[in-house]
Parts: sequence; structure tokens; C-alpha cells
Amino acid sequence: MRRTIGLSPHGSTSLSSIVGWVPEKPLGFNLARSAELAAIRFGPRHTDRRSPLPLDVLIPAAAVDSDVLGVTIESVRRHLAHPVGTIWVVTDPATEAARVADALGCRVVDEDSVLPIVPSDIDYEVSAVDRSGWLFQQLLKLSADTITDREHVLVLDADTVLVRPQTFTSRGRVVLFHSEEYHSPYFDAYRAATGLAPASRVSCTTHHMVMRRGTLLGLKSLMERTRSVPWWQAVLDTCVYESSSGFADYEVYGNYELTVGGVARRWWANRPEPRSRLADLDTLRARYGDRLRTVSFHYYL
Repeated sequence: MRRTIGLSPHGSTSLSSIVGWVPEKPLGFNLARSAELAAIRFGPRHTDRRSPLPLDVLIPAAAVDSDVLGVTIESVRRHLAHPVGTIWVVTDPATEAARVADALGCRVVDEDSVLPIVPSDIDYEVSAVDRSGWLFQQLLKLSADTITDREHVLVLDADTVLVRPQTFTSRGRVVLFHSEEYHSPYFDAYRAATGLAPASRVSCTTHHMVMRRGTLLGLKSLMERTRSVPWWQAVLDTCVYESSSGFADYEVYGNYELTVGGVARRWWANRPEPRSRLADLDTLRARYGDRLRTVSFHYYL
């Protein structure tokens, strides 16, 4: 029997966007969150102009991403100022996205070959909308250590374009980016999956993240010890199915990374746009590059 539940809102309210206020949280939490948010948003902005840190890039892609994927891949090659190894695109090999990735010289990985389960094994439906593929992509991103043996991997959403040259280090430290969002189910799932209190009151969900192999292995080992099941089953068991977005790979990894330490925290400088605003990379850099690092061309806008 499939879960069928009402759609719940996802994302920041205008009040949360401005002062970091989360209406369902107590005053003390909101005061601390506002201070943390201000320190990141208006604090140090430095990132290295160029970085010697080698990166592979992992891009999970759905069929709906085929029109933006080529620009995303081009933006990695032109604007990611790291030594870039392999660009891995994980997708259904029968889709146009797979053909785009192959034509651009990326390594295409069959999404059904990565985990012991496939999207049809996941039971997640909200207001008659199947969310199983969305949740499966969270598992794919947390599988970066099984796809590549590179120590550091930039995990990048297929609809997110780097609109100016950039790195993910600051004076040699890996940068963890933050957004203004606060979506309670993400943090609830982190607590349930790891047994830890979140290390941040500010979201790590920014549509991209550099993941370190050792940290990712440590996170998955912790989830398995906490839940006494394989890590991917721990994700499925702790997803908040009452929400249309009940788990976040970036939120879980980012909060765990903060407990390990050693990262620089920075503001994400991103803007969501509808696909109708998608253009060639030179146009996007001229349009957004003076004030933003990335633009996300979400299909649902």
C-alpha cells in the first residue's frame, strides 16, 4: 500500500529569508539562528582564486534535466578553478541526459547499478506525486564514495550552473556553503539517522557540496551503528514521509562535517530561476556572475 499524504510546503518563508525566523521554533532557537545566519551571510567571503585541491564531479541527472545538463557540465569545465578529474553523470542510460553527458565526454553511470535498490523499491507519494525518484537521488549523492575513489568530490545538482570562476576552498580549507532555508524535516531526519543534534541552525542545502571520502564513510558508518541497518535503509527509515521533502543529503552530510570540523563556512550566493531563463554560459555569466556563484534552473518554477 502506497503512502498518500498531503503536500507540505518546502522552503523559506519571507520572514525566515529576512531575519532567519522559524515560526514553529522557540524564541531562544530563533535568536541563536538569526545570529548564526548573520555571521555567515555578512561574515568572511573569501574563497581561493585557484585551488590545488583535485576534484571529481558527481552529477545525478533525471530525464527532466536534459535541457540544462549541458550548460551545467560546461560551467564545471570553464568555471571550476580546481584540477578536475572525471565528471560522473549518474542517470538512466536510456534518457536524453545520458546522451548529453556521453557526448560531452563524461562518464555515464547507470543509476540502477549503484545501490541494492532502485526507485521503484521506494514507497513515497505525496498528493498523488511520486517522490521516490527524488529520494533515490539523495541516496545516489551519498554513494559518491562507491562511484569514485577520489578523496574529494564536488556533488552538484544537474540544474545548478556555476556562473563565474570559483573554488570550494578558502586558504586551503574546504568550504561548506549555507543558505537561508530552514526545513524542519531535514533536521529531524538527521537526528533520527545519526543520533546527533544538528551542528548548525543554518541550512547546508545549497544544491552543491564538496564531500570528502573519509567523512562520507564516517557518516554512513555512524548511521549504520545508530540504526542497525545498512546506511541506505537508515535513510529510508528516517525520511519524514509526511513532508514532500523529507530528507536532505546535503543537510545530513553538512551537519556531520561540522562535527568533524576543519571547514570554512560561507554564504552560497545562489538564485533560483525558471527554465525559461536558461541561456548559454556566456550570457549567464554576464547576467548573474557579478553577484552570484550559482543559479539553479529548477524545472518546477
